[in-house]
Amino acid sequence: MGRQSLVETRFRERVRRERERRDWSQAELAKLLQDKGIGSVYPTTVAKIEAGERAVRIDEATALADIFEVSVDALLGRSSSFEQDRLYAVRDAALQATAGVSAISTTLINVFAELEGLEFDNREAVTAAAGRALAALRTAVDALMVVTGQPTIDEIAEAITQPPQPRKRSERRTR
Repeated sequence: MGRQSLVETRFRERVRRERERRDWSQAELAKLLQDKGIGSVYPTTVAKIEAGERAVRIDEATALADIFEVSVDALLGRSSSFEQDRLYAVRDAALQATAGVSAISTTLINVFAELEGLEFDNREAVTAAAGRALAALRTAVDALMVVTGQPTIDEIAEAITQPPQPRKRSERRTR
């Protein structure tokens, strides 16, 4: 494929960087493109796009932007919203961290449930420390959820415990 323009070079580099940032293989990205309705995409297709050996069709560029949750302009390097791109990166990092913190919380809860009924030295101190650790993890998850735009644990708990509010007559469904 002849000499590439700066825009094409940026595009292929950003596709590779976004894929690697998510720890996806070229095969996984090819599968995601197929799932988006882009036919005849194989791992070698992704490799050729990333290497600049194959042009990208408009439908492929749009699907890649959707998969990476960025604009096509951002993939082209034309993003006038650097802040928006960084916000996406922060959100992705927060989602990954939330999953890790949630897994640690689950492990702690399960381990301490197994200790229930057992007698051992410093039981009260260990139980208190576990409670503080879980509270700190819950605070961490809540802080991360604000970044991701997801409801916090407290907001979910409040929504569950709140009685349903009667709807106005204009909001009721007609049958």
